[in-house]
Amino acid sequence: QTQGSVVIGKGSHVSKSTLRNVVLFENCTIEDCVLEECMCDNGCNLKGVDLMGKMLRENTQLHC
Repeated sequence: QTQGSVVIGKGSHVSKSTLRNVVLFENCTIEDCVLEECMCDNGCNLKGVDLMGKMLRENTQLHC
């Protein structure tokens, strides 16, 4: 589910997640997450996290 302004870069995949005003750069994987007002640099891999107002650096890996 997406709300507001959402940009999903080339090679990025989103499943079972809610994105509100989010920018995903290239080759990110987002699963079972709620992201609001976030920016994820290239290669971020997030699973099972809720984040608001964060900027994640390239290749960040967060799994809960």
